[in-house]
Amino acid sequence: MTRLVAFVLVAGCSHAPGPEYGHSPGWLVGTWVAEGQDCESDAVVQRNQDGTWAAYMVDGAWRLKGSTLTSTVTTKSEWLDGEEVTIPSSEHHIERIHAAGPDAYESRWEDGTIVKWRRCTMEDE
Repeated sequence: MTRLVAFVLVAGCSHAPGPEYGHSPGWLVGTWVAEGQDCESDAVVQRNQDGTWAAYMVDGAWRLKGSTLTSTVTTKSEWLDGEEVTIPSSEHHIERIHAAGPDAYESRWEDGTIVKWRRCTMEDE
């Protein structure tokens, strides 16, 4: 009986998980694009090490706690009478993320929408 327990414990350890993709803020740093979009498009999101992010005509701050990603919009740009105007904002967006590998994740928004993301790499340029 003791041998069986020892075998189960060792066997369980032999399948130790790999890197914890998606649960480390450093892992999310970089340029990401939603599935079906191009890395050269306006659809990319750039997350920086200092907790800031930027996308087309919007920027803000982001925080990852466990699998919960919170993005706060601090400024938005809009076109008003042919001129770009920056507007302060305090909108926030909360989503649950699930890593699909080192360069991909799935995001579930509060309204149930699911978006698949991939990291943009040098090969995408």
